[in-house]
Amino acid sequence: WLNLKSRNDKMTRKWGFDFVDNSTSLRTSEFDPSAYLNRSFETEERLTGKAKANHSEIKMKKAWEVGTSPAKGIFMTLFMAWMAGNTVHFFSIMITLYSFINPLKAIFSINSVFARFEDPQLNLIAPKLAFIASNMVTLAIAVYKCSVLGLLPFSYADWVHLMPIQEPLEFSTGFSL
Repeated sequence: WLNLKSRNDKMTRKWGFDFVDNSTSLRTSEFDPSAYLNRSFETEERLTGKAKANHSEIKMKKAWEVGTSPAKGIFMTLFMAWMAGNTVHFFSIMITLYSFINPLKAIFSINSVFARFEDPQLNLIAPKLAFIASNMVTLAIAVYKCSVLGLLPFSYADWVHLMPIQEPLEFSTGFSL
């Protein structure tokens, strides 16, 4: 039941592989997995001009995806600002604070975000400008939310302490006898 066969007085299994046997009767391709190609990976130095152009094109396409990715979060920021309401309380302050902090962190880390796409052949100015513009829109939403909450000094009552006190033009006093 074990399907053992004899080989030079050794008992081996039918599908066993003898690593000591140095015979070249077995080809290594018999043991290769399906769809295996015995070749090394292409390096960038060996790429042809067309392949390099295709590689640069893919990098540029990915750079544009990263550059426009903050624009996908604009509607979520609008929705969260709307859900927070128009009154000053903890939740609305936290939503407004995150609406300020996240785009500012993204703008200040723009070089590290686009570092993987750096290539002398690529001009990353346009994707970086799109990245900055979409983050600026998110900042504008945060500023508007601060205005709605009354945290920005836009009304006359906020600046009343700077107005000069006017001298009265006439006096009236009551006299009783």
